[in-house]
Amino acid sequence: MDPDEMRARERAADPLYDQRAEMPSHEFDGVHRFVGEPRRSPAPRPSVLAYFDSLLTLAAFADRIDEVIAGMAAAVADTSTLPVTIRQVAWSTAGSGEQRDWSPAAREALLAALRSGRPDVFTVNLGTRDDEKRWHFEAWREPFQPAAALSLSLSPVGELWEPDETDDAAERVAELLLAWQQPLDLCTGGVTYDRTGPHLSPWDAWYTMDHRTSATLTRQRVRGYYWWNLLTGGHLARLGGREAFRARAAAQGLAVLPAGPATVLRFPGPITAFADDRLAAVKEVLTPVLIPRRYTVYSGYPLRMIPDPGTAFRQVPPGDPYPRLTAGGGPLPAPED
Repeated sequence: MDPDEMRARERAADPLYDQRAEMPSHEFDGVHRFVGEPRRSPAPRPSVLAYFDSLLTLAAFADRIDEVIAGMAAAVADTSTLPVTIRQVAWSTAGSGEQRDWSPAAREALLAALRSGRPDVFTVNLGTRDDEKRWHFEAWREPFQPAAALSLSLSPVGELWEPDETDDAAERVAELLLAWQQPLDLCTGGVTYDRTGPHLSPWDAWYTMDHRTSATLTRQRVRGYYWWNLLTGGHLARLGGREAFRARAAAQGLAVLPAGPATVLRFPGPITAFADDRLAAVKEVLTPVLIPRRYTVYSGYPLRMIPDPGTAFRQVPPGDPYPRLTAGGGPLPAPED
C-alpha cells in the first residue's frame, strides 16, 4: 500500500484526521509555491499604498468628494511630473453599478448615489490621458453593519511614482491622510510600500480578511502595522494610554507624534529605508491592537509582513501539495474583550 492510499484510508477512518497534530518533515510556503509556478511573472515593484477607515456615512461622504479629489490631485502634483487629472468615478450596489467618465453630470450622479446610502463600494480614479497610470481611491461599506466604518484605500495602477520619487510620495500621502483626518472622520490609517492593491491591505491579504470583519472593529483595532500608522482614542486605550505607548515605541526606536486628536506611530526615516527589523518593531508595539486572526495560508507575491513565530507557513506531511486548511494555525493575538 503506497503512502497516498494509506493516508486516504486513515482520513476515511478518522473524522479528526485533518485536525490531528503531526510531526512535519517540511513546511508549506505559499509564497514560494506561487512565485515558483511555471510562467509566473516576476514580482512587481512595490507601490506607495494607503489603507484607512472613516466613520462618515455615505451621505456625509458625498459632501467631502470634492475635497478628496482636490487632495489627491495636489498630492500627485507635488510628487510627480505626470499630467494626472480626474478621469472616472464608479459605484456599485449588490453587484450592479455604474462607471462614468468624469463630467459635471457624472459628479452629480455619484453624489446622488452616495446620498441615497445604497452603494456598497465607490471609486474615484485620477490618471494620465491614456489611463496607463492612475491613482485609485476606493471605499467599501458593510451593508449589514450600519455602524461599521468605511474601509478606504489609495493605490496606484501602473508605476505612478518613479523609484526616486517614492520617499517624497510616501511622506505626501501621509500628509494627505492627516489633512483628511477630521473632514473624513478617520479612525485608523496606514501608509506602506508593498504589493497589494485596492481594498485589501497587506494584513488583510496575509490573514484572509476584508472589510466585513475589520470595519466592525476599527475603533479599537488596526488593519496591520506599517511605516506610518494613524491611531485614535480606542487604540490608545488598548495600548495603555499615550505616555505608556510613547515609551514602548521610543524603546524600539520609533517616533510617536501628535496629530490633533489622533496619534501617529512611524519609522522616523524614509519609507525605502524601512527595514524588516523596524517593521518587526512596529508589529511588536501594535500587537495589542491587531485583529485576532490565525494565519492559514497566503499564496501570492511576497508582502512586507513579519510571520508569526512558528506559524509562518503551515506544516504538512511529506507529499502533500497543500496544507490542511482545517488544522490549527498557531496562536491568536490577544482575544477580543
